[in-house]
Amino acid sequence: TGEWCRVAPVPGAIVVNVGDILARWSNDTFKSTVHRAVNDEAKDRLAIAFFRCCNYDTIVENLIEGSASKYPPVLAGGHMLARIEDANTVP
Repeated sequence: TGEWCRVAPVPGAIVVNVGDILARWSNDTFKSTVHRAVNDEAKDRLAIAFFRCCNYDTIVENLIEGSASKYPPVLAGGHMLARIEDANTVP
């Protein structure tokens, strides 16, 4: 729907946000999500961001056999740098 929704915390659980690289490898079987965490309650909350990717020169392409690729192959490092530039460019 394009709208944020509240998700109740599940004790002992972790949340994994899928990024662009996994979305490309999985041909959108796993969707890239906008990452956001807001704690508007008066309770302590622990949020740890950890970003991990492949080697800079890794070719990222659809790994799902028998499915037409939704994205062209890209180099992981170049894709990462382009995303950072996009995020830091004033429109």
